[in-house]
Amino acid sequence: MNFKTLHLFKHTTPKGWQNLALAATLTFYLVLSIFLVNTEFCGHLGHDYCAYWSAGKIMREESFGAIYNPERLLPLQENLFPQSDHPDIPFEVIPLPYLPVFLLPFYPLSLFSPSVSFALWTLINLVGLILYLRFFAQKTMSASPPARLILMLTLSLPVFVNLYQGQLNLLLMVCAGEFMRGMLAEKPLKAGLWLGGWLLKPQILILILPFLLFRRELKTLAGFAVSTLAVLGTSFALVGMEGALALKDIWLDSSAGGQASNAGVMMNWRMLGENIGRLTTPTVGWAVIILGTLLTISLALVFFLNKKEWDNDRFAIALLGLFTATCVIAWHAHVHTAVILIPPILYLLLNHRLNQKLFSLWLFVPPFFQFVGYILAATIEINNYLDGIFLVYLFGGITGLFSNILLFWWAITNLFQRDIQFRKINEFGDQ
Repeated sequence: MNFKTLHLFKHTTPKGWQNLALAATLTFYLVLSIFLVNTEFCGHLGHDYCAYWSAGKIMREESFGAIYNPERLLPLQENLFPQSDHPDIPFEVIPLPYLPVFLLPFYPLSLFSPSVSFALWTLINLVGLILYLRFFAQKTMSASPPARLILMLTLSLPVFVNLYQGQLNLLLMVCAGEFMRGMLAEKPLKAGLWLGGWLLKPQILILILPFLLFRRELKTLAGFAVSTLAVLGTSFALVGMEGALALKDIWLDSSAGGQASNAGVMMNWRMLGENIGRLTTPTVGWAVIILGTLLTISLALVFFLNKKEWDNDRFAIALLGLFTATCVIAWHAHVHTAVILIPPILYLLLNHRLNQKLFSLWLFVPPFFQFVGYILAATIEINNYLDGIFLVYLFGGITGLFSNILLFWWAITNLFQRDIQFRKINEFGDQ
């Protein structure tokens, strides 16, 4: 780049730089998707979706309980996933660690071919995401959000990975938003009912349930209990005892690092500890996991033990802090799980309460390093197919971890600052 080119950017405003970053991010996503749509479908693009599609097909042709049987999944998935074409990689069944009620949408979607079905699923998720964010903003702020802001959130790496892999996490985001709306509107029972949707990935309830218990939000917990009974009851009715026991085994295998886990590319302390353990010793890796988790939980107690009545802004800050802490300590948390952060981020941005530079870091740094991962995977010598994919997702996981830590720290310090300012105002009024 010469000095003339640099001179063109001399007077670029912060918003102008943001627009350039948005254009670069969108270009990266589009080029990547177009390049891989015909070469790596099910192996990279739509990887998770193809597993869900196989479940839908088995539901239609056999039974609901059979979706947890690896012997039923193996012949179907071998024909779908390109990993089975690599002779140096023994193909392993991709299990489905979800309650069956959450897999019901794939029953009708499996009527279409995997590629057509994936396109429909992506369209449903993308349109649903945009419509929900507009709905959430209108209901909480009584105003339509700027289209540019919706575009920015849609281009965040958690949203892209969710769409790219065909994940289920739009439900998690909607449930997070409706839980938040219910609490802000002082409708705790309704908020708790929506929180039951997080049973899709129950590990992310690790902080929010104790938080509600500490703050004696008993009506919210009652709503959660009702939705939990409904989800579990419906799921058991679908698969019976045999299917429930098979799902339990998948959960245990995943927690121990099985095929459904892929812990080395997560965005949590587990990911960092596992990779450090590979470079050093397992003991060092476990020390990182334990110390990082304990430190995060200790800091999160700021939100638990603060007994003051919070205004809506403070509550949104506390939720953002709890959700980011959840992402870094949950035993199973990939980058796409971070879509749960979007409702509190949107609310705080619309209220001009979130630091813009911090938001830009959260938005643009992870996809940039994901791009770097692809460049490295394409240019350096990789032992095999799976190592290349691991390298790509590792960059997204590491930047996801540290961007969430930054948001978590901002939430804690901002809450403290607002409490100090509030106390000073009260002290001045008493004089």
